[in-house]
Amino acid sequence: MKPTRIRDLLLLALFAAGLGWSFIRLSDSLLGNFPPVPWLAPATLALLAVGLLAWTLGVRGRIQRKEGSKEISPLLAARTAALSLAASRTGALVCGGYLGAALAFSAHLDTIGGRNHTLLSLCAALAALAVVLAALWLESVCRLPPDQRGRGSDTDAGD
Repeated sequence: MKPTRIRDLLLLALFAAGLGWSFIRLSDSLLGNFPPVPWLAPATLALLAVGLLAWTLGVRGRIQRKEGSKEISPLLAARTAALSLAASRTGALVCGGYLGAALAFSAHLDTIGGRNHTLLSLCAALAALAVVLAALWLESVCRLPPDQRGRGSDTDAGD
């Protein structure tokens, strides 16, 4: 597997921002109101980011084979690398979607509902960004040093 490129994550976020903005604008024009933004969205995303951080801290010593830690199985290392890839991409899409929604909601900052929707969307986008950052750290932890790869390519632990 190749390392995640920040450019790819930014493109995913930009695409999702366009979709989020379009969805909110379309909903406002067709239905005359906004879809709800639950407060549970940023809370769930923040909890997911904390879980990824905890997993990263727990597996880091095992992958680096630090003294006193159990060796990690290759299958678990590969699954962890796959988890980090999926989490970074999903986090980028969710972050972009909520940023696009916040941009659309910001046109209605003169109302309480518009302010609340904008604030909740921004909080969810920040929590999704935390998921992306935690996933990128987990991915970097899963990379093996060149001397442990057995070959000189840019592959990860999940090959």
